[in-house]
Amino acid sequence: MLNVIPALVALLLPSPAPAASPLYSAQSSPCSKVFSSAGPLGAFGPLGTLGPIGDNSWNPSAYMAAIGDWSGLAQLLNAHGGPLSADGPLGPNGSLGSSAYSATPSMYRASGSCAILGPAGPLGALGPLGPLGPLGAHGRLGSHAGGTVNVSGGAGDGRFHIVEYFSSTRRDYDTSFIAAGEVDSGGDDVYAVTSPDNQVISVLVVPEKSLDAFGVTVSSSSGGLAARSEGLTAINWVTLQVGAGETVSVHVRLLGSMQWLSHSYRLIVTGAGTGR
Repeated sequence: MLNVIPALVALLLPSPAPAASPLYSAQSSPCSKVFSSAGPLGAFGPLGTLGPIGDNSWNPSAYMAAIGDWSGLAQLLNAHGGPLSADGPLGPNGSLGSSAYSATPSMYRASGSCAILGPAGPLGALGPLGPLGPLGAHGRLGSHAGGTVNVSGGAGDGRFHIVEYFSSTRRDYDTSFIAAGEVDSGGDDVYAVTSPDNQVISVLVVPEKSLDAFGVTVSSSSGGLAARSEGLTAINWVTLQVGAGETVSVHVRLLGSMQWLSHSYRLIVTGAGTGR
C-alpha cells in the first residue's frame, strides 16, 4: 500500500516543464565546413554588419525604423496576397508548410544536425531576413514592434513571433530577436531568453569583424549547462529543445581576436515554433 502513495502523488501533481536539452552545435554538425567566417553565417554574410539589418548608413533597416509604424498599410498588403498572407512563405505552400517541410532532408529540419542552415533557422522564413524581421511585411516598428502575427492557413497554429532588432541590451528576451552587443576579453554578456512555446531554438553569434571569435553557452533554468559551442575557427551556434515558459541564460564571450578595434557581435535567436 505504501508503495502506491508516491505514484498517486505523482499523478496529482502538475508535470514539470521539460528542461532544456542540447541537440547540435557548430562542432558536432556534419556541415561544419560551412561555418567559417567567410561562410553564410559569418561577418560578411547576410546576417552580418554588411547585411540589411543594423544602424549603419548602408543598412536599410535603419531607414525603415525612422519611418515608424506602417502596420495599417501592411494589413492591406497582406489582405491581397502579401508576404504574411496564406500565399506567402509562412503559408501552407511555403517552406514551413506540411508538404515542403516533410520533403526537407531531416538534417535541415529544426531538430536536425544542420538545422542552422534550414528553413526553421535564422536564414529561413522565421529569421530576421524573412517577413517577420525588421524589414518584414508586418509594419510594426518603434513602440509597436514585437508581438505575434497570424497567417491564415500558416504552418503549425498559424501564429508567428515578430523578430525584433535590439541595438542596446535589455532585461529579457523571447526567442525571436537579433541583438547587437560588444564584449571585451574576459567579459561575458548574458541574455535571459524565455520561450513562449515548447520548441527547438537556435542560438547563433555572428562576429561583426571577421578577425574576432565569439563563443556561446546556454544555461538551463536550473543553472546547469544546456549547450555549448566555443570553436576558435568557426562561427559558433547551438540548437536545443526548450519548454514553454522556460527561461535559459545565453552567455556570449570573446574567445580570441586578431584586431584592436571594438569586439562587437550579433546574437540571433530563432524559435522554430511548435510542431517542428
